[in-house]
Amino acid sequence: MNDGHITFNDFEATFEHRFSHGLYMLNSYTFSKLIGNVDSEIGNQAGAQNTYNRRPDKAVSSADRPQTLSIAVVYDLPVGKGKAFGSRMRK
Repeated sequence: MNDGHITFNDFEATFEHRFSHGLYMLNSYTFSKLIGNVDSEIGNQAGAQNTYNRRPDKAVSSADRPQTLSIAVVYDLPVGKGKAFGSRMRK
């Protein structure tokens, strides 16, 4: 029998910028809350206080990650065809 309930709310913000000379940066921040009345990792209801009224079991999930920050940086090396270094071909 699977009659659990999980609620997920979040706020997401993303910042992306391309700098000069081949530098690119992407920042992402998430603030979230995962609330439920079942153990989301196991998926069972073994610890239910009352199987007919699940409201008292509602709590923050064990899988909740309230804040997440991700940063990605990419740098295009100035080497190769059409770049500052290594663009000359030997004959």
